[in-house]
Amino acid sequence: MKRFAILVACVALLGACGGDPACVIDTDCPIGRYCSTDRRCIDLGGGEDSGVMDAGEIEDAGEEDSGPTDAGVDGGPVQVGVGTVVASSQAASYFVSASFSEVSGGTSPCTVSEPSEGCRLTACPPPVMMEDAGVPMDAGMPVAPNAGVITIAGGASEMGTLTPGAAGLYPFATGTMALWANSDAILTVMGVGADAPMFGVSLAGPDAVMLTAPAAGNVPVASDLAVTWTGSSPGDVVVAMSAVREGTFSLECRFEPSAGTGTIPSSVLTAMGAGSAFLSLRSEQSRNISRNGWDISVALQAPGASAVLTLE
Repeated sequence: MKRFAILVACVALLGACGGDPACVIDTDCPIGRYCSTDRRCIDLGGGEDSGVMDAGEIEDAGEEDSGPTDAGVDGGPVQVGVGTVVASSQAASYFVSASFSEVSGGTSPCTVSEPSEGCRLTACPPPVMMEDAGVPMDAGMPVAPNAGVITIAGGASEMGTLTPGAAGLYPFATGTMALWANSDAILTVMGVGADAPMFGVSLAGPDAVMLTAPAAGNVPVASDLAVTWTGSSPGDVVVAMSAVREGTFSLECRFEPSAGTGTIPSSVLTAMGAGSAFLSLRSEQSRNISRNGWDISVALQAPGASAVLTLE
C-alpha cells in the first residue's frame, strides 16, 4: 500500500519522481516510447533498455493488452480452391467441361490488368525450362479435388452428367443435340459435393449472337478495334482475343448484348504486338458461388463466330 501511494503521488506530480509521466503498459506512452519496469516512458532504442532496469518482470502482459488481434470482418475462411463448370451449346451439339484445383501458395508469373471497363487482360511470360533432375521417384498418381457428380438438366430431354474419374478429373461430356433451344429454357447445374462443396444454380440458356466485324485480315495496333454483332441475349456478350508471342496474351471483354458493338482498346493490341491473333465472340450467362473457401464459376455459353487477325 505504501508503494502504491508513492506511485499515485508521482503520477499526480507528473515528474516529481524522475521527470517522466508514469505508465502501466506500453500503450500509456506516446508513439516511439515504451513503459519501463520502473513505470516510466522510455524512448525505443534508448540506453535504458539494455541494463538491469528492464530485465525484471514484464508489467504489460495483463488483461488490458492481451487477446487476439484484429478478429473483425476480415477473418473469413481461408481460400482453398477454385472450380469452373462450362456448358457450351450450339444448334446440333453441346460440350460440357469441369475442373477444380486447390490454390497454391506460390506467386503466379502472369500479370492481370484491366485496360478498360469490362475488359481483363492476362499476360504470361514464356515458361522457364527446368534442368533434368533425373528420374523422379514414383509418389503414386495425384488425385485432383472435385465436387462429385455434376449434372446439367432442364433445357432438353437429354441430361448432361459429369463424373470424376479415379484421378479426380472430369472427362468431357458431348452430345449431338442442343442443351437448350433458346433463353426461355432454365437450366439447373448441380454438384453433389466432395472435396469442393455442394453447389447448385439455375440459369437461362443464352441465345446465340453472330459476329459481323471485324473480318479476318489486317488490323492496325495504333487504333481501337470495334467489334460488332447481331442478335441479343440474356447475360453478356463476351469478346475473347488471344495471341502467342514469346509469352501468351489472353483478353476477355464483356459487353451489353443489346448494344450491338464493343471496343478493344489499342493499348491491348499494342501490348500483344505484331503477329497473328485469334478473336472469338459468344453470349454467356454465368454465376459465381463462394462457399467454404471455394470460388466456383458456372457458365452457359452460346458460341457466335471467330476470326483470325493479323496485328500490324
